[in-house]
Amino acid sequence: MADTAPVLLGVSIYGLGDALTPFERETCRLADPGCTGADQLSNAGGVLDAVLSLVGLVCFVFAGFFLAAAMNRVPGWQSMVWPARWVAITFFALLVISIAAEAVGGLLQRVLAAFGAAAIAALALRILAPSGRG
Repeated sequence: MADTAPVLLGVSIYGLGDALTPFERETCRLADPGCTGADQLSNAGGVLDAVLSLVGLVCFVFAGFFLAAAMNRVPGWQSMVWPARWVAITFFALLVISIAAEAVGGLLQRVLAAFGAAAIAALALRILAPSGRG
């Protein structure tokens, strides 16, 4: 499981998803005035973006759970198990809401992006923090 979490994070929307962005030419963005989900999916780039983004977002959710399971087995990391799970649960809830609420989809996409980036940054800060052990 410890090997699975970094792989899932690497292929998530924050890893490989960002690297594939130049190949996903959409007709419009949901944040653009008048752009609907159907408009965004009206060309191959939009469909590619939707498919890769959904897979990448789901990989990020699974990465949180696999990371929590790995943390549970490492001394000194047990206190981070539930925060990792809550990040995954909250991210999944935001993902479902963003899919269901097309009217504010562009805003929720940005909330998802900011929340995920903040979670990764918080984990990085925890990794860099001195453990207090000598």
